[in-house]
Amino acid sequence: MKRSILFFILTTAFALYSCSTDRALSNRASIPDLENELFATAERYFHADLYTKALTEYQKYIEQYPKGSSADVALKKMATIHIKQGNSQAALETDRCLINQFPNSPYTSDARFRIMLNLFEQGRHKEVIFQASKIIEVNRDNDVICRTYTILGDTFLSMKLPMDAIFFYMIAYQKSALSEKSRIKAKLDEITDQLSKEKVLTIYEQLKDEFFKSYLLFQLACREYQHENYKEAHKLFSYFIENFPQDKNAEQAKNLIEVIRQRTAFNRQIIGCLLPLSGPYEAFGKRALKAIRLAVNQFNANSNKLALKLIVRDTRSDPEIARHLVEELDERKVALIIGPMVTSEAAAKAAQKRRLPIITLTQRPGIPDLGDYVYRNFLTPEMQVESLISCAIDQFGITRFAILYPDDDYGRTFMNLFRDQTIYYGADVVEMASYQPDQTDFSDSIKHLADITEDDEKEITEPHRFSKTSHVEHQNKVKPGFEALFIPDGPEKAGLIAPQLAYWDVDDILLLGTNLWHSKRLIELGGNYVQYAVLPEVFF
Repeated sequence: MKRSILFFILTTAFALYSCSTDRALSNRASIPDLENELFATAERYFHADLYTKALTEYQKYIEQYPKGSSADVALKKMATIHIKQGNSQAALETDRCLINQFPNSPYTSDARFRIMLNLFEQGRHKEVIFQASKIIEVNRDNDVICRTYTILGDTFLSMKLPMDAIFFYMIAYQKSALSEKSRIKAKLDEITDQLSKEKVLTIYEQLKDEFFKSYLLFQLACREYQHENYKEAHKLFSYFIENFPQDKNAEQAKNLIEVIRQRTAFNRQIIGCLLPLSGPYEAFGKRALKAIRLAVNQFNANSNKLALKLIVRDTRSDPEIARHLVEELDERKVALIIGPMVTSEAAAKAAQKRRLPIITLTQRPGIPDLGDYVYRNFLTPEMQVESLISCAIDQFGITRFAILYPDDDYGRTFMNLFRDQTIYYGADVVEMASYQPDQTDFSDSIKHLADITEDDEKEITEPHRFSKTSHVEHQNKVKPGFEALFIPDGPEKAGLIAPQLAYWDVDDILLLGTNLWHSKRLIELGGNYVQYAVLPEVFF
């Protein structure tokens, strides 16, 4: 009986032990299956581009199996999804988690590179530089290192440190595969073109690598050539050939030197002349040509050098004709061009483009600003007004001015300039009056300027004042509120106005005029009434 009970107990115990062992083994076998199934579900969503669902499944996997066999892959995929969804901060944290928890994973290298790119996208430049140093230190993949140096170049460029950027681009170029070299060289070309010639030469002096020294020098020479700075380009190409005769670009440098020689050849004795010798401005063009020929003849007569020669062309006041004539004169290898007048802007632009010096004869504002080959030999309204006012104030101590101007474009232009410039100098325009361009009697305008009353007018016009036998002046002589009068008109009008000023007793003032007053007609009409008048000229 006892034996039967003992056998039953042992049998039952064995059975229970066996069941317990089977259950434990069964549970152990199910763990990998659940892990793999969860990861596989996340993978299916990922490859189906269902990134939100994939992210949820990967997160479940990491929570349940933080050290699972595919945990590093899951973290990598999570970082990729965050990047695709534009969540750069989450991607950054996920990649850092991957590196910290699985330092020996084959995916840590990619994670470091993604972190560096992520930081660069966020503009965290100092962290990019630190991360890049870690990648270069531990990575042996040449492609990754090359891309890292490229990112370093981009980073320093974003930090506005182009010279440092060039250094890293050059290292990247050296380590890059043939397929990548053109892309990196394009970056180098672009950044080199942004640097001043002095900075490029500074980098050149600091480099030891002959390949990059030749590259920089050739790039700089080509840039000067493209900008048509032929003198500097010739100098750099010559230096390049001298120092790097075996370089692959040496032959091209020689060819470009020959092109420069042909383009810069010109005859120093030939001067082009563009003037309106027909059409509405014919009279002005012929007067200018007469003056230019006089100057050339005088120069040739007093010079021991080869005689200067003029090639004269008629612009007919047509901008398109002026442009074509500039091209023609450039092909004739003239040393420079004098003129034109009314078509100065079109001609100046064409001459600047061809690096051909041009001396325009125009008042048009802004012409010399078109380029460093464009000059002007003409008094502008601004120059005239500034000279007149500074002279009146500095030499005559005048601070109160009046303006009597014709109501046309010329008169209004000078009136506005004169008024504005007196304010700049701290003086005042106390009176202004205008008249019609065809007007010959200026009495009303003069009376307005001088504030002449009816009583003053009666006394001024008394007959005895003009008697040859009377030398007695009236007691109430007119005293205008201004010390100088500016009249921006031609010599004919100024010659008529001056005697009328004297008639109305407005004669104790300084007369100021424009360069149009430089004419015999002013003396013929104005006589003694315009003595001591001040006008601006080229030799003022």
